[in-house]
Amino acid sequence: MKVLLTSSDEKVLLMEEIKEAVEELKLARQGKLKLKTARELYDGL
Repeated sequence: MKVLLTSSDEKVLLMEEIKEAVEELKLARQGKLKLKTARELYDGL
């Protein structure tokens, strides 16, 4: 079953994803989280 999202729903999802990404970057800069390099992501495919 396919769920249709309204423009408003998509904006909320995008904002949540952006907030999560900002939080991950903040943790990475503090040394509490190790981010993967583009090469590591590519090798995982």
